[in-house]
Amino acid sequence: MVFLPWRYLVPPALLLLGVGLFILYKDWEKKRNFEVSYLEWEIRRLVQSGEEERAKKLIEEGLKKGGAFKPLILSYALDGKEDSKKLLEIISSLKDDQIKSLYTERLAFAYYKEGQKDKALDVLNSIGKDSFNYYSAQLLKAQVLLESNRKEEAKKVLESVLKEAKGTYWSNLAQALLMEM
Repeated sequence: MVFLPWRYLVPPALLLLGVGLFILYKDWEKKRNFEVSYLEWEIRRLVQSGEEERAKKLIEEGLKKGGAFKPLILSYALDGKEDSKKLLEIISSLKDDQIKSLYTERLAFAYYKEGQKDKALDVLNSIGKDSFNYYSAQLLKAQVLLESNRKEEAKKVLESVLKEAKGTYWSNLAQALLMEM
């Protein structure tokens, strides 16, 4: 009978242990995300039916659990009070650039609603042309400029959207806003 030295047995054993732990972690993560996704569904149902107090309790529970649904659950906490702080927290936890861009636009709108128009414009200027919501952000920028009595700048932004997004929903909105000026 031939025995292998321990040094030949340790690496495969460690490899098996690592693979086993990885599988257990993935299984745990899948279960946690399933629980949080159900919690998100329940929060949405409560919000839609007007049961705000129960929804707030579930929001707190969901934030404690964390996971992939944390930004979505945080967005349910937006209530018009200090939304910009909540949105900054959401943005800091996001990894996907396109979703970050969406929440960045929401942050600009929150600043706008809070009366911080210059901050809103700075945030909107950070959304690049490669973002899927660029034209939406440009239309919001035009509205903020109009409210700030910067009509000529707003007109340039709207004309740019009209030209660059020709034949789209965004150019139609830009044209309607230009006609109202």
